[in-house]
Amino acid sequence: MVSRRLEGLVADSSSCFNNGNASSQPTFAQYLKDHRDPKYAVWQINVYPTTTYAVQVLTTLIYAWTSDSLFRGARWPPIIFGASVNIVVYASLAAWNIPTGWRWACYILSGAGGGLSGLCMAWAHEICSDDNEERALVIASMNEMAYVLQAWLPLIVWQQVDAPKYHKGFITVTCLSILMILTTFVIRFLHQRQNPRRLAGTL
Repeated sequence: MVSRRLEGLVADSSSCFNNGNASSQPTFAQYLKDHRDPKYAVWQINVYPTTTYAVQVLTTLIYAWTSDSLFRGARWPPIIFGASVNIVVYASLAAWNIPTGWRWACYILSGAGGGLSGLCMAWAHEICSDDNEERALVIASMNEMAYVLQAWLPLIVWQQVDAPKYHKGFITVTCLSILMILTTFVIRFLHQRQNPRRLAGTL
């Protein structure tokens, strides 16, 4: 059971951290820079993409507050919600031929997936709260695998020559979001089966 929880949490955190990594790419700014009708000024190219980070900050606070209050300590509902938003947003951007207003909305709402890493870490701490050694191993593995993927994956899927469409990048984030939803449900199922009496808190 320990190895299953370790594998599940590592997979969940890897997909989560790399979903957030997408928001660190200047996709919105490059779209604005490439746009010709209308042609945006430098200040607009610099300012408009900050709305994505505003959404990221706001959703991070909302995820933390709702998981502690509305969901009574459950971490998985906000994770599912954030990943679902990612799927809709990045699948739309991958299609590319979408209305301009919706494309802007997708770029702005893409920040909603960037605030999930803290929840993944909190959930891992709570799931492994009964075993200090396991918790240390799980948290270290989650961090390590997330950064290992971030070291090479962006070099493949976020190449400058693909700007501003970034088809590979948008498809990759969509697939990682699906993986995050699947692993979240698997982790919840395994933990619930191991702790049938603990239906609150980490569940």
